[in-house]
Amino acid sequence: MAGRQLKATLLTQRFGFTVMANTGLAVKFRPLTNRRISRKQGLPPAQLPAKWRFRLAPVMEALKHFFSERDQFAKHNGIELISVAPGRAQVKMMLHPHHLNGVDLVHGGAIFTLADFAFAVASNSHGTLAVAINVSISFLKAASTGTLWADAREVSLNPKLGSYTVEVKDDAGQLVAVFQGLAYRKPDKLPIQS
Repeated sequence: MAGRQLKATLLTQRFGFTVMANTGLAVKFRPLTNRRISRKQGLPPAQLPAKWRFRLAPVMEALKHFFSERDQFAKHNGIELISVAPGRAQVKMMLHPHHLNGVDLVHGGAIFTLADFAFAVASNSHGTLAVAINVSISFLKAASTGTLWADAREVSLNPKLGSYTVEVKDDAGQLVAVFQGLAYRKPDKLPIQS
């Protein structure tokens, strides 16, 4: 018991969350803070060492399945959820003719939808229901073919609010748009099965 408690304490001190219970297939966790890990340690808060990653994998897979299946608008637009981690999400959208506007460039609404989906997954990745209360997007470059990638990351988190930045890039890795989102974290838990 003492060894388990020591590991949980070290995990809490180093990565900002505490393990609440091991239910066999899944580990339930509660975020404490979004404090940054020092540059000396070299890890952002969303990344974990390999020995702890396996404990979160079933929870993250359950979240991935939840959003991939339940977000009908994202599914209708051909948006695919690639990965999810606490405070992070990566999604992609292969471009088709129905994503283009009248001048054969990707419609701003399609880019916004891609970024908004990444924001939704990242803001809900802690298992607490989060809804957008303010968002903005800046379009930096036009795109017309290939695939667009959106990478959402948590900037700040507290019990009521979470702030997120989403970068949308093309296949060449050039920045197409930057999305900022503020989420209100409700007291409800997401209805996920892990």
